[in-house]
Amino acid sequence: MTYKLLIVDDEKVVRDRVVSLLDWETAGFEVIGSCENGLEAMEILEKDCPDLIMTDIRMPFMDGLELAGFVQRNYPMVKLVFLTGFDDFNYARKAIDLSVMDYLLKPITADELSESLKRIRERLDKQLAERRDLSLLRDYYEQSLPQLRSGFLTQLINGNLQPRQIEESIRTLKITELEGNLFRVAVLKIDEASFSHGVFSHGDQALASFGVFNITEEICAKHESGVAFIQADQVVVIAPVDEDTKSIRSLNDGLEEIRLAVSRFLQLTLTIGISSTVSMEDIRLGWQEAMRALEYHLVVGNDQLIYLEDLEHVEVRPPVVSKDLEKKLLTAIKVAHDDDPVPYPQQSERYFQLAGGNQPRAHDRYRKRQT
Repeated sequence: MTYKLLIVDDEKVVRDRVVSLLDWETAGFEVIGSCENGLEAMEILEKDCPDLIMTDIRMPFMDGLELAGFVQRNYPMVKLVFLTGFDDFNYARKAIDLSVMDYLLKPITADELSESLKRIRERLDKQLAERRDLSLLRDYYEQSLPQLRSGFLTQLINGNLQPRQIEESIRTLKITELEGNLFRVAVLKIDEASFSHGVFSHGDQALASFGVFNITEEICAKHESGVAFIQADQVVVIAPVDEDTKSIRSLNDGLEEIRLAVSRFLQLTLTIGISSTVSMEDIRLGWQEAMRALEYHLVVGNDQLIYLEDLEHVEVRPPVVSKDLEKKLLTAIKVAHDDDPVPYPQQSERYFQLAGGNQPRAHDRYRKRQT
């Protein structure tokens, strides 16, 4: 690697002497120019930015200290060496403050200059390697963004993040779709029956889900209507909404477009459960509502959009259940201990409704919305 060098000194004889001292190509440098003062150096910087500037300190119009300050502020990657006839402690101290790489005294010998440039080149090589590593890391980060976003969104619906973590992740991962205040969550489930007569078999569940995800992501991006990810072979969409009817209608149209596209291109049918409107803090609740809406396919059928609020009363802000209590309740339901505080009546009523005990009322209410 050959680095570009600019020499700045108000005495031409000094500039010529420095140029003649070394075989610059062997030293790993190319002298791209020489000038009399800092102002001329600034013009060269704008046209052809060097890697290293070797400058005198005392010069007319703009001296070396002023030039060093300008370079530090505007071209922080450019390195500087002071080449001066003044062995002054104050100058040396200022050179340190300005992160100047070396302080050389005139008249300089070829050996001194060569040794200084060797040290400087080693540091420039190291800096270049770090910059390349950083570039590779940035490329890898950009390539990993889909996985990082998916991991974050999965944690989000599982309720594993604090508000500060959510805000920071949205900013870091550049998920602009989640910068709003209100959202709806939709869960897209491939109907089991469609595997028997389409291009996918039951063993292709993961592949089919990925195909649905690709279509969903493309349509969401086209309409800027939400962010999609895969959760347990189901596609989840978190869509920003407003409280007006137009916003909900737009969401409905987008999901319907996804359903029709999946049917056309993948020969699969989708049932889509949709939550009520929730805040960012209640995204987990929205996901649970969308999953609950999917259960009503037993009542209203498959291959359509199912809004939970059309089929049961949805509380505006239900009680918050801690993760620990939720686990205990789920364990108690599975084990069915008589002494566990499980809300059996509510559970029984829930499945009674799904089994058909309250089917006509739920069915009629849903059909009324559809028409």
